[in-house]
Amino acid sequence: MRTTVILDELRIGQIKPDPAYDLYFRLLRLDLATLLTDPDATLVGRSCPGCGAADVPVSFDKEGLLFHDCPFCHTVFVSPVPAQAALDILIKSGRSARYRREMFAHKLAAQRVEHVHQSLIQWMLKTCDEHDVDAAIYCDVGSDDEAWIHAVEREAQFREKTFVSPLDLSRRNSNARYTTSLADAAGPFSVISCVSALDKVSDPLSLLEAMVQRLRPGGLLFFTTSSSSGLEYKLLGRDAPSFCALDRLTMFSVEALQDLLQKLGLDVVELSTPGRLDVEAIAAYLREHPAAKSIPFWGYLFERNDEKTLAELQLFLQRNLFSAYARVAARNPA
Repeated sequence: MRTTVILDELRIGQIKPDPAYDLYFRLLRLDLATLLTDPDATLVGRSCPGCGAADVPVSFDKEGLLFHDCPFCHTVFVSPVPAQAALDILIKSGRSARYRREMFAHKLAAQRVEHVHQSLIQWMLKTCDEHDVDAAIYCDVGSDDEAWIHAVEREAQFREKTFVSPLDLSRRNSNARYTTSLADAAGPFSVISCVSALDKVSDPLSLLEAMVQRLRPGGLLFFTTSSSSGLEYKLLGRDAPSFCALDRLTMFSVEALQDLLQKLGLDVVELSTPGRLDVEAIAAYLREHPAAKSIPFWGYLFERNDEKTLAELQLFLQRNLFSAYARVAARNPA
């Protein structure tokens, strides 16, 4: 299993410029407040999605949602969690989701294609080559990022493409198939991807199970997600800069991800945390919150602001699975 992946250096401003993302986070909080004050909204209690532990105590409240930090598998999750039907409505018509799609499609389209989309596509194709998997029969699950969908539509090696999205994409001018339900996707597929969706759904385990059921023997499942094992979350907790409640309903730990995939009968071929923004995000938070610099050792480390040391710290996080961004490739045994 590959665990160490080092990607080229990246700055937050290249894909997450402050003004654009500040507005997105404000709109996301407004959408969450609207959902939580809706008398018809349903919240569903749940056990730990990482290991099934029941009655995990509340660790903290953020933006009206109760977060639990599982002492057994270290997964961080919301419970009670908004029902998926309500989340789907927000994805389709919420102010934050509409703004994010506009931002990704226009303001940040070129940056995300260069630094995010092409990297993910090349990762999938390279892994398919390494494991002799024909990527022809492809399915993408859960994305509402039309710029990502467009990038995948143009990839010739994915010859037969299916997109399962909460959006209605049926009017797109493409030969791909589009559906809003994984149950309606034909399958089985040789490759299934799920990019940054697991942490935003109410029942990520059921979504994983459904994808595995539609993966042909020998096929590959790829997904990216936030990781509660990341230094940013471990050090700053609820105050971590990238911790916006509605976008982090479930954050699996590295250990939980590995155990879940094995229980689903998959062979994990890569579980890495190649994130590139952790150290920069922590440093920015400490600059804006001087009182936080009193954190033993870490406040001193970041106050020194030694460029070489901080670069090596980011490499350490990548090499040892302590970045807050995880990517996984797992194979369905033939």
